[in-house]
Amino acid sequence: MVRLLDYLQLRRDITFNERPFNTIDAMVLSELSYIDWEDIIPDSKEILLPEAIKQYLNRYDEAYFLKKYAFTNQLYPFLCKLKDCPRFAPVHLKDFVYKKKPPEELTVWENFFPVV
Repeated sequence: MVRLLDYLQLRRDITFNERPFNTIDAMVLSELSYIDWEDIIPDSKEILLPEAIKQYLNRYDEAYFLKKYAFTNQLYPFLCKLKDCPRFAPVHLKDFVYKKKPPEELTVWENFFPVV
C-alpha cells in the first residue's frame, strides 16, 4: 500500500488523457473493493470517487478504519490521498451491492464497478 501512496503522489496531476490507464491504476481502483460503500453509493446512480471518499471520511475517523479494516493500517491515508488526486477525480462509482452470505461464508461485495 505504501508504494500505491507513492504512485498517487507521483501521478497526482497526470490525467488519463496524458498517460493512459495502466495496471497500477487498476491496483489503485482494486483497493476500493475493500471499502463498504453501503449508504454512500446510491442505488442505480453514480457518484464521483472524490465525493464518495469525502462522504466516507466525514462519516468515519482513522480509529474506525484501523478497527474495521484490521488487515491494513494504510487504507485511511490511501483514501485521504486518493480523494485529492486529480488523476482519479473523473472516476465514477456505481452499482455497489452489499450481499451477506450465510455465516459459513465470508461477506462479499458484488457487482461493484469503478468507471473510468
